[in-house]
Parts: sequence; C-alpha cells; structure tokens
Amino acid sequence: SHVVTHASGAKQGSARICKATTKTATESAEALGYMSLAGWDVNESIAGLEPILRLSEATQMGLATSSDLVTDSLSALGLQVDDLGGYLDVVAMANNKSNQTAQMLMEAYIAVGGTMKNLHVPIQESAAALGVLANRGIKGSEAGTALNAVINNLTTGTGQAGKMMDKLGISAFDSNGKFIGLAETLRVVDEATKDMTEEQRNAALAALGGKEHIDALNDLISGLNTTTADGRCEWEALINLNGSAVIINIETVQLR
Repeated sequence: SHVVTHASGAKQGSARICKATTKTATESAEALGYMSLAGWDVNESIAGLEPILRLSEATQMGLATSSDLVTDSLSALGLQVDDLGGYLDVVAMANNKSNQTAQMLMEAYIAVGGTMKNLHVPIQESAAALGVLANRGIKGSEAGTALNAVINNLTTGTGQAGKMMDKLGISAFDSNGKFIGLAETLRVVDEATKDMTEEQRNAALAALGGKEHIDALNDLISGLNTTTADGRCEWEALINLNGSAVIINIETVQLR
C-alpha cells in the first residue's frame, strides 16, 4: 500500500516532468516504485525523478532500470538522496569519459559500495579505480566484485594477503589507523614489489590479490604507471575529468 500511496502522491509531479521527455507515465510510475522501495518519501522521489530522467535520456537506459540502479547503488555507497546530484554527475562523467557505461558503473557500485563506504573512499577515487579496470576490459558487476575482493584483501590483514603485507612490511593504513586511499595503497604495493624478480612479484601479487583477482590487481597498479596524452597518470586523469559539459561537484560528495 505504501507504493500505491507513494505513486499517487507523486503522480502529478511525474506527469509534469515526463511531458518534457520521451518517457511515458507508466515508466515514471515504475521508476517511482523503485524509489519507494528504497525508502524515499514523495518529495524526495519527485526531486529525484528529474535528474534520473535526464540520466536515462542521456544514456538511452530505460527509466525503470535507471531508477533501480541509482537507488541500489546509492544505498550500497551509504549516500543520501541529498547526494544524488553529485553522484549522478560522476555517473554521467564515467559514461561520457571512460570505457564504461553509466549502467556498468552503477552495477559495479552495487558490488563494491559497502567496502568503499566503510573505508570512506571519495566517489571520485572509486570511480577512477573502476575506470582503470574498465579500460582493461573488466566492467560492471565483475569490476565491482574484483575491486571489492582486492581492497578487502589489502585492508583486512587476514589470510594469505595479510601474511604477504606483513612480510613486505606494508599497510593500507597510516599510524592513526586511517585508510591511506585506493591509489596510495596500490602505490605502496607497487613500490614494495617492483624490484623483485618476475617470479617473486607474481607470487606476491597472487597472495595479495588472490588467484582469482591477480589480473585486476595488476590492472589497478598498471593504471598508476600509465601516462595519458597530457602527461598525467591514468588514475589522476580519471579522478580529474575536466573539460566536460557535465559539471562535477564531487568535492562535496564524501562518503559518510
């Protein structure tokens, strides 16, 4: 009954918004249903529908799919409805400027969002990590699962990865126990293994990334050592995506 009440309460607002787009009232009702299931109230849903409509139009993604993925990925990341504008800027930027679609990025966040939230990783850095993987063919939920596994291995201190971190004398945390960041952790791993023989390095990275995700770990490190046409490392270029029509307000979108 909540969905019915919610949909009827938002119907007028959605009809007005839909007139300016190619979306139908039925599609809007489905989209509002996903917002309701995510616990958004009527005002939040009406406010959220327009930017989600714009994302749907810009990316040719179905409106209901857009709403479902936006609400699920926001929830996984621990972001609030108030953060929607900044989050969708990042999603649109990834769609326009990296080798993945908006849908792929949000599917990845559903898999890795919880870990990013717990480590207080800013959205722009996690999007850059997923962009590095996408540029090497690892995308969508596969990328989210891989990044989740690699970062959990490098931060939990357990299993083979924990033993290898101890052996190398490295940590993903500073002296105050604060996470040093995705790129910095990978830089520390790269520095600790770069002078090894190929055999030693492969064994170390297999222990750190896990046999299933050693390719993803290698790819993430590769992004630190790849220079773009303007002389920046790939990670930095993906974090600072400038010159786009979409204004990116991610400085304010920090994970709580």
